[in-house]
Amino acid sequence: MHLALSAFLEVFIADGSLVRLGDALEPWYPSVWTNHTKASAKLHVIMNAATRTPRCFELHPGKCHDVTLLRIGPWVKNRLLIGDLAYYQGKLFRAIQQEEGYFLFRVKGRANFVVVGSDDPAEVGRRLRAVLHAHRGGTVDVEVDYSYRHISERDFVSRHLRLRVVGDWHDQEQRHRLYVTNASPARLAAKHAAAIYALRWEIELLFREPECTSAARCTSARRTTARAEGGSAAGAVR
Repeated sequence: MHLALSAFLEVFIADGSLVRLGDALEPWYPSVWTNHTKASAKLHVIMNAATRTPRCFELHPGKCHDVTLLRIGPWVKNRLLIGDLAYYQGKLFRAIQQEEGYFLFRVKGRANFVVVGSDDPAEVGRRLRAVLHAHRGGTVDVEVDYSYRHISERDFVSRHLRLRVVGDWHDQEQRHRLYVTNASPARLAAKHAAAIYALRWEIELLFREPECTSAARCTSARRTTARAEGGSAAGAVR
């Protein structure tokens, strides 16, 4: 695994976790599920996969979506960023590319891109699902036309990215698990994609540690107190 990751300066994992809070904190930490949880905090972490230490540790209201909390900058250059479906967004993909970084994310189940590059010329122009069907039981590695729009910003112009999709066959599920990346096969081999993505579970283990959720609760209390007193705790968890 170390050799497979050597093409990147560092590997980071991004993820968020909800921490349930007391209902009295709803004005400051409104939850995403107000029908049964009035107040919650979103703990958003970017973790170094090798050292298992956070690069960034932030606390936000629970209603915030993970992808809006991931701020891309020069820090991603020559680094690989791993994330789940919460970060599946064309705007994010483009931002990472513009900073000369790399990403590896899961692909939504119903995605059916047009294939624009393949070792088999006959697959070019076909839909991804047709190619997957032809490779049942095997690995798929193709380039696709990924189109997206900024609908939340009321911008309906279609934009396009040429990205790479890797399909890793799972016998138990009898289907391919799909990953999208902008890294070339020379930098990230198809046979390593699933194993590298599995590093994401390191951050899940971090969230399950009692110290992590306790720190989130303590920080939310400090931030709420600071707001009540007219102060600021914006950097409390940096």
